[in-house]
Amino acid sequence: LVVNPFVDGLVVVLYTNNIFFDLAGNGNDSSAFSIEYDATPPVLSMTSEAEEYINSSFEISVAFNEEVDNIEEHDIRLINATLSDFLVGEGSASFLVNPLVDGEVLVYYPDNQVFDLAGNGNDSSAFSIEFDTTPPAISMTSDVEEYINSSFEITVAFSEEVDNIDEHDVRLINATLSDFLVDEGLASFLVNPLEEGEVLVYYPNNQVFDLAGNGNDSTSLAMIYDVTPPMLNTEIKSGDLTAENFEIYLKFSEFVTDFNESDISLKNLTLTNLIKENDSLYSITLERVQFGEIVLRIESDSYLDRAGNWNVEIHEITELILKTSEIVDQIKAYPVPSNGFLDIHSQIKSISEIAMTIYSIGGKIISEGKVLNGRNSYDLRSLDDGIYFIHFEYNGKTQIQKIIIKK
Repeated sequence: LVVNPFVDGLVVVLYTNNIFFDLAGNGNDSSAFSIEYDATPPVLSMTSEAEEYINSSFEISVAFNEEVDNIEEHDIRLINATLSDFLVGEGSASFLVNPLVDGEVLVYYPDNQVFDLAGNGNDSSAFSIEFDTTPPAISMTSDVEEYINSSFEITVAFSEEVDNIDEHDVRLINATLSDFLVDEGLASFLVNPLEEGEVLVYYPNNQVFDLAGNGNDSTSLAMIYDVTPPMLNTEIKSGDLTAENFEIYLKFSEFVTDFNESDISLKNLTLTNLIKENDSLYSITLERVQFGEIVLRIESDSYLDRAGNWNVEIHEITELILKTSEIVDQIKAYPVPSNGFLDIHSQIKSISEIAMTIYSIGGKIISEGKVLNGRNSYDLRSLDDGIYFIHFEYNGKTQIQKIIIKK
């Protein structure tokens, strides 16, 4: 006969007493046959102490829900990994998975690789995990450029999800940190410079970690903190202030921007050319309109440096330019240049004194005095080295001479 089991479990075929009789009339004793019916495939489960992301080899344990035959490593398939250290225990197995490249690692048993005692093959089962050995990249950005004159904000972005973003991970040199915020994987904070000079904000190695446990590489952002307003000095490039045409260098103390012709105020002068020699040096060509006072003036808030500081000083050059007369050849100042001792020789024979005024190149009165006929000696060693102008006046007649002090 053929026995057709209904459900998994024990199947019993039984003959009770006295079902069959021999020719003498004796009935049979009871008899039974039993067998276990199992049509359920064996279930295997793969587990690991590694979580969703890993950055090295990891171990997998395989457990079966029932006894199976012939547990072998060849039953296992791997994608993006190799297998080693395969061990079989009591109804279980373990092995090491060695990932090859960053990306998904898949470990799986196809159908019918292991069989239970009833001959049922397993259903397929898989275990996947992400292999990642790339450190998380950190980028720090700011709306300000390289030069700053106040506190500024930095935004920190990470190339992947990281754990435990904390302000203590950030290091600063010549600054303090405030207003630290974290929002949707981004961090932002305010950097407050302490002293003029370089401000350095940086993350050392291994301050933040991705889900695979990789620590970041170091990264930094540097700024120059500058709160000093730019300043200006002038220097004669060619000619001198008494000439009809002359050139002046405008020497700024640092890189400046937003400077143009409209920032220069002139009296009795015409600007014929302005050249930007470099970011901190300009040259201008000026033409005198007529004799009399000339003025070149540059107001405050006319130019600013890279940190955004406007100039606060007013720079002004003034000079009185008078028409020379017939006394030009009758008064001489020498030597030029002078080491500070200056002789003035007058050939004007008169009992009247000649008025003398010494001006700086900027038009400031340095000294006033009188010149007598003959040789007059003066000690000008108290003056700084540079160019000066001597204005002589006698009976309505004038003369201007340039002298140079070079000690």
